[in-house]
Amino acid sequence: MIHISRSKRKSWDEYVRSVFLSYIANHPNVNQVTYFPTYFQRELNIADSYSYFKKQLKKGFLVREKKDVMRLSEKGREAVKDEYIRFFDAVTPYLSFFEYIEEKERMGDRESVELTMLSALLKKLQMLKNENNYIGVKDVHLDVAQLYEKAEIADQAMYHYLVSLYYDISGLEYYDDLILYARGKRKREQCEKAFCGICIRPEVMQGILRLKEVYDPRMVHDIFEREQIRINLCTERRMQMLAEDLCNGTYDYSSWRKYFEKNYRSMLQYTEEYRKENGKNGKR
Repeated sequence: MIHISRSKRKSWDEYVRSVFLSYIANHPNVNQVTYFPTYFQRELNIADSYSYFKKQLKKGFLVREKKDVMRLSEKGREAVKDEYIRFFDAVTPYLSFFEYIEEKERMGDRESVELTMLSALLKKLQMLKNENNYIGVKDVHLDVAQLYEKAEIADQAMYHYLVSLYYDISGLEYYDDLILYARGKRKREQCEKAFCGICIRPEVMQGILRLKEVYDPRMVHDIFEREQIRINLCTERRMQMLAEDLCNGTYDYSSWRKYFEKNYRSMLQYTEEYRKENGKNGKR
């Protein structure tokens, strides 16, 4: 069982109360449990939202204006901490509240919520890379990009949006199919059917478009130098062209799908030749 210090438990209680009261402030008509979102239980560990609501009312954080209309008391308004609301708005499954608090204690109160989260997430990136968790890596790069954008550090935000794009278009989701094909455990027809295109997440596309003024093709070059992955369906020059399309709002899904599918089939052909040279099971 993980031990949580009294100070961290106090911070957690204040965090939960802040998020809960902020919700009430925006949704004052409360009279039954169905008014409360399911994330209270999933993300805040509130087992019974209506009971928790009545507890906050009893403690004086809420005031009943009418039968089913609530407002925050002065005590309630003071209990809503902007820091915790900002953390909740930027919350990510790759950074727990307690990890955030630990990073805050290490950095002190001099940094903003976003920069504290960034510091913790950038450390988490290396851990995920060491574990070959590339889904986590690309997700965290997107989280980092959005945090840099909130902190108004546009060039760093753009860089991490581009890293997210790099992983989106890499074809990593097809890596296992190619390995199985190379080992003779998958038929070529199965691998061809497995290809369903490349998905660029809307958040990545929108982020690149918003920050188009700071785009520099040298960022893509740096990414190809720093990020080494096992499969890549896009060359450096083509990714620069793709980034320019996204910046200009001229991205065409159909034409880019054809490009990625062509490269995927080329990889299948290369793998087939490898199998012929090394035997069906990929061995000499």
